Amino acid sequence: MAKFITRRVLQAIPILIGISLLVFLMVKLVPGDPINAIVPPEKQSLVDLAAIRHQYGLDKPFLEQYLFMMKGIFTGSLVSFSQRVPAMTMIARTLPVTALLGVTSLIISLILGVALGAFVSRRPFGPADQTFSVLSLGGLSMPTFVSALILIYFLTEKLRLLPASGILPPGVQAWSLGGILPHMVMPVLTMSFGLLPEFYRFTRSSMFEVLSEDYVRTARAKGLAERTVFLVHALRNGLLPVLTMFGLNIPYVLGGSVVLESVFAIPGMGRLAITAAMARDYPLIITTNLIAAVLVIGSNLLTDILYGVADPRVKLH
Repeated sequence: MAKFITRRVLQAIPILIGISLLVFLMVKLVPGDPINAIVPPEKQSLVDLAAIRHQYGLDKPFLEQYLFMMKGIFTGSLVSFSQRVPAMTMIARTLPVTALLGVTSLIISLILGVALGAFVSRRPFGPADQTFSVLSLGGLSMPTFVSALILIYFLTEKLRLLPASGILPPGVQAWSLGGILPHMVMPVLTMSFGLLPEFYRFTRSSMFEVLSEDYVRTARAKGLAERTVFLVHALRNGLLPVLTMFGLNIPYVLGGSVVLESVFAIPGMGRLAITAAMARDYPLIITTNLIAAVLVIGSNLLTDILYGVADPRVKLH
């Protein structure tokens, strides 16, 4: 296991270098001058722009600029052009918000999706199966921002039950369950609308396949109780593809947070990435993308490890 993890970590290094190089190349190709994020255009005539470019390394060749950014990320000294704050400090402030919303949505969607998929697999093509299948198609086809706007219209505008923006009440800085919970309900529901149908449909189709396998029929022929056959022999094997789905949904959660945090004005990493892109803030753009890539690679590694734990036939080499 240790050898497998070490090899995967070493394999991730060239991938992360490639991603950071590609992102840096893309931001350099976008029209516009990043100096505008450092000094507002109306004040540029009052300062020495050449000195500022030299201070931030913007007058260096492409490769030197890239190495300057990478060194700053790993030493924590890379400063945001627009906020004058270390980029890693801003990530440390916003990542917990995004992680809280994403992990909560994933866990709720996983539990409900697996429970509903396993339930309907006992009665295939019955009324419950037909109903949940139609609802899941609706959830998959509805864009995230539309679900968010519908919830805001009913729960905030009409019923005035929940706040429509932020992660804490106005003026509150300290995190508390009572302060965060009302602000989390609509973002978590919105993200779950997109995640739950995937877990439901994967569990449903996987259970249909497993329940028709020979070893399940053999278990029934041996006289085992139906509950034992379903929970011990069928469900464990049926959930293996769902584990893969769990890892593959991490990029969806990170990508969805960009839209979700913009709609609900949540100070998370997704909103920070949008703000950085709009301001051509190179340090923030590269740092947020690099952190997102690390999270995705780490989640895939975790998925492979869990797969090996859940299925002893899978050997991790």
